[in-house]
Amino acid sequence: MQTLTLTSTDPAAKLARRAFPEYRGRLFRLQITDTAVNCASFWDGGSRDYFAFVHLATGQVTATVPAQSAFDPQVKGLDTVTLPDGVAAVRHAIVCGRDRGLTLIVHPRNVAPLLPAAK
Repeated sequence: MQTLTLTSTDPAAKLARRAFPEYRGRLFRLQITDTAVNCASFWDGGSRDYFAFVHLATGQVTATVPAQSAFDPQVKGLDTVTLPDGVAAVRHAIVCGRDRGLTLIVHPRNVAPLLPAAK
């Protein structure tokens, strides 16, 4: 797994912002992984991750992942989501009550058009 820090003008950051248009921060990351993604979304110790999925070719965003807690119906398989070809996950992380930004999670075969421009 590799993680890159992005600027708000990078293609991956723009795509991540489509998933969470209400996000006004400046923290963006691109995570490249070929392993399953844990998309469980629940509050734990003041921290929570919110997830949405984006179709890379069209920019179409799916509905967000439903909440998971002891009081919500459990969604089986959320802890081991395998990203289909052409789809990225976007994580909006709140850690200990602080907004930690958006992370676009992609498989290595889909990352080339999303990489930041060389400087």
